[in-house]
Amino acid sequence: MSSRKGIGRPSVVDPAKLVHAAYLRDEEEEAISEIVKATGFTRSRLYRHLSLRPPETLTAG
Repeated sequence: MSSRKGIGRPSVVDPAKLVHAAYLRDEEEEAISEIVKATGFTRSRLYRHLSLRPPETLTAG
């Protein structure tokens, strides 16, 4: 029985660009449209490859 790991089209996402996109989103708080311009990724590729941010806790002030 063969393992199914490795079947399918390989990812062509540059890991360095993905790290840069995550930095822009998390640290610089850039908008997705600005990250698209800076990295050359499409909007759908960014949403597919960037993990979701943890939800912020809201406190009454």
